[in-house]
This record gives sequence, C-alpha cells and structure tokens, in this order.
Amino acid sequence: MKPMDASTIEDQFTSAYATASALLMMANPITIEALERSVAQVGEIPQFRNVDLRRLRRELEANNNIRVGGYTVIDDKEFRAWIQAARDARPFEFWDRYRRWLSQSKRQPRNVVEQTDRLTDDILDRLRDPETPGAWDRRGLVVGDVQSGKTSNYVALVCKAVDAGFRLVIVLAGIHNSLRSQTQLRLDEGFLGFDTRFGLRGDQENQRVGAGGMPGARLLVANSLTSRGDDGDFRIGTPRSTKIVPGGKDPLILVVKKRVGILENVIKWVTSVRGMNDASTPGGKIVRDIPLLLIDDEADNASANTNEYRDEDGNIDEDANPTRTNELIRKLLVTFEKSAYVGYTATPFANVFMHHEAYSNVVGEDLFPRSFIINIPAPSNYIGPEKVFGLARPGSDTESRALPIVRPINDAAITFPPKHKKELQVSSLPGSLREAMLAFVLACAARRVRGDVETHNSMLIHVTRLTMVQRQVARLVSEELSDIRRQLEFEGTGGDASTLLMKLWKDDFDANSDAIRKALPDEDFPPIQWRDVRKQLFDAVRRITVREINGSAKDALDYADNPKGLSVIAIGGGQILPGSTL
Repeated sequence: MKPMDASTIEDQFTSAYATASALLMMANPITIEALERSVAQVGEIPQFRNVDLRRLRRELEANNNIRVGGYTVIDDKEFRAWIQAARDARPFEFWDRYRRWLSQSKRQPRNVVEQTDRLTDDILDRLRDPETPGAWDRRGLVVGDVQSGKTSNYVALVCKAVDAGFRLVIVLAGIHNSLRSQTQLRLDEGFLGFDTRFGLRGDQENQRVGAGGMPGARLLVANSLTSRGDDGDFRIGTPRSTKIVPGGKDPLILVVKKRVGILENVIKWVTSVRGMNDASTPGGKIVRDIPLLLIDDEADNASANTNEYRDEDGNIDEDANPTRTNELIRKLLVTFEKSAYVGYTATPFANVFMHHEAYSNVVGEDLFPRSFIINIPAPSNYIGPEKVFGLARPGSDTESRALPIVRPINDAAITFPPKHKKELQVSSLPGSLREAMLAFVLACAARRVRGDVETHNSMLIHVTRLTMVQRQVARLVSEELSDIRRQLEFEGTGGDASTLLMKLWKDDFDANSDAIRKALPDEDFPPIQWRDVRKQLFDAVRRITVREINGSAKDALDYADNPKGLSVIAIGGGQILPGSTL
C-alpha cells in the first residue's frame, strides 16, 4: 500500500478533530472521561485509522483547558441593545459558517470562539441596528495584545454585521501592500469564502476557500471590489467598480490601504454612484440609506492627525501623510448619513489622546472613540511580551519572570552602528545573528518531530530600516543558509554546523525545556530527543527561504500560496512589523 503524504495525513487529522470536537460538544459537562470517549469513538471510524489518537487527545485536552478572562467596556451609555433581537429574527449564516470554520478547521479552543461571539455581540450593540432611521454616527475602539486575535475578531464582526443588514463594509488595512494583502486573505477565508484573485463575485463554486471551502458549507453570496493580488487595491473606473455598487441585494466589501490616493478614489466612487446632493456635506454629496461599517486595522498607524510620514529610507511619503489620511477617513465617514467606525489596535495611545472635542467645519469631528472602548482579553495560552520578557512592577502580584528564551547580545553595534547611513557596507554577519539562524533551524526541526510538518515557520531580521543595507543583509543570510544546508546534506565536506547545532540544542533548548514547560502550563510540549531532531535537520533547512521585505524588493510573505507551509527568514524594516501575521 502506498504511504500517505503529509498533507493527506494532516487533512485526516483535521477531519478527525472536527468529528471528535462535535462529539465532545454533546457532553455536559466536558470531562476527561468524555474526552477519552470521543477520541475512542473517532478511532473506531475506518477513515481515521491512520490518525494519531494520542496527538488528537492532547490537542482536544489542551484546547478545552484554555481559559479566557473577562473583558472591560467603557462606553457613552447611549447604545441600544439590538443584536440579540436581530439574531432571533433571522439566520446569521455568515457568522455560523465562520464559527464552524474556526472551531473545526482552525481548531480554535471552544472558550475562545465563545468569547469572540460574546464580544462581537457587545461591539455591535454599541454600533447601531442598520435599519435604524435617520442620521447616526458611532465611533469606537477595540484594543488587544499583538497577535492575540484582533483580526479574527473583526472578521467575525464583519460576518455578523452583514448578517444583521450592513451592506457596505470598508476595511482600512495599513499603508503597505503586504499588510493589505494579508488582511484581504483573512477576509477571503473567513467572510467571503472565495479567493478574490480569481474573481470578485461569491457565486463561483470553483474558487471557494476557507470557510466557504469546508465540506457541506453553504454558498453565501457577497462581493468584493478588491482582491488579495499585488494589484488588488481599489481602483476607480474599472468594470467591476461600475457594475457592482453599494446598497444592492448582496453585501459588498473593500479592503484598502490607508493611502491618500486610494481614499480619495473611494470617496469619489461612492459619491458618484450613490451620492445625493447636499450642500451641508463636504464635497456637496451625501450617501443616504446605505449604512457604512468602517473598520480601521492598526488604527494608531497613519489614521491619527500627526506629522509627515517618512519611508524606510527617510524620504517623505506624501501619499501616506497621516494628517491628510486622517482628514480623508473623517470625510469618508461624514459622506454617509449612517456610519459606524471601529478601530483596532494594540497600542491605543494615539487614539485615546486625541482631543475629544476636535472638530473641523470641512470634515467634522476627529476619530476619538467617543462611543466605546473595548479590550480583547488574551486567552490563557497567549504568549506575548509580558510572558516573553517578564513584568517587573512593584508588588508581588504584578511581577512575572521572563521566559528563559531571551538572549542579550553585544556584538550587533559593531556591524550595524547606531544612526548608520544607507551607504553602510556590511561584509559579515554578527555571531549572534548566525547563532539565531541555527536556533531557527532547530525550532523548525523540533516542530517536525512533533508532527508539525506542513506549517509556517518565520524568522524576522530587523537590524536596519534602510533598504540598501537590508539588501546586503539578505545576501549574507542567504549565503550563510546555503552553507548550513550544504554541510547537513554532505557531511564531512567541512564546516562545524552539525557540531554547533548539537551544542545549541543540548546547552540551550534541552537545558531550558523543563523551565519553559513550568512557565507555560497550558501548552503541550512533549519531550523530544536530540536523535529525533537530528534526523529532521536537513529536511527542515532545505525548506527555508530568504525573503527581503520592503518597498523596493519584489519578495512577499505569501503564506496563502504555500498551503504545505512556508519556512522563511524575512529581512526588512517597517513592513515586517505592524500587523504581520507571521
């Protein structure tokens, strides 16, 4: 019998997990006995005979032990609870589909999915029922830790808002193509259910992905005027922007960069196809009876009314001018008679310190979150800056130790002097950077030992904001990686990579493993042996590629185009920092 490849095994595991999870959901309460019974039942199904039942049990137990704390809300007390009545009155099909995808395909813990459900209901309650008559304008802010689920939250919010009757959603997704494309991908998978690179209408069976591609998933129709391709941002005058207009039968979404030219075109387009004359509105036109949901991702970046923006080489970028961007976001909001603005950020200072009474006769009030501020609580298995670096504040209740994975270095300034210029010549990599590359190889190999074969692995190198220096670093990293790959493939041809990898594993990885398990009790880290890691080293390193990510390079972090997993060392500056889904 021909052995199954890794992708088939992983697909079977995902299907087995969904089945076991559905069986477990019927248990009340969920106990270890119920969990073991669910796993045993799955093991008796012939199509799952090759599934690793021990791994299945571990993942089910870990995900059902994850806890999510309560969240806090600050609001203006003027909200009118309406979302529950809307959910009782009509099916919430986009949300139901997305929820099932999170639980079954993405294997998110049940408590996390339930918290997302409750929290997005609370956000919507603080907006307005889209059928509310008259003019209204709600503005809020959602705050969450870096990589703690903000994108999943606003994808869920989009799904519910559309189910409730919002027919136009615009998502502002950073100022770079890479982040806009990543955001479009998440909405393609979670909300639209189809790949926008191959079409912008949701009625094509052959382009279904994510929630839309699940077995038995309903075909739900929504349209997009943007795609996740490199040239997929909004452009006025295209056939799609003249044929598909807001306010039609099917919901419409745009995922756009916070660029002056793009925002100007969005305003021009929407007022030309749906605007009505109104002398009191900026531009002389207003859009009536089409409620707008405007989601501002990374709301602290470019949206605030600040000074000029400079690119990675220090040049003023007029098209990313935050002051002008702020003006156009406000203009877009006041162009609609009914609008709801929700900003998402991990660093809310620029937003909450806006003057709450700032007002312009031209574009109205500023983006201060006057209606509400809500925080997204991190689940108990979240590993963020506090866990990584520790927290040292007075009082034992607020102190926490750093994980034993942070290594101070003192050799970088020699190669990359502070305040260096773009003419800096880099002839070699610091020893600490070479060791970090070896650590990345070990991490990739260790994940393969644990069964994470077709998964993404990312290493970020940000040692300079200057693209000319980044280019030199990328070349040297590629050469170093090629040499490591050669030594592992052809042992005995010279070099000490194997020796250094073994020493790093034993002196660092293995030596600290017990302390990490103790510090992260919610994580499942079964012990692994060096002999097993060594067998995976070459397979791990040969999959690693080097990408230069900046405004000049053509490389991209195309995770979605690598369904079998992308292992990448990304060298860049600002483009690999805000909102990167790595």
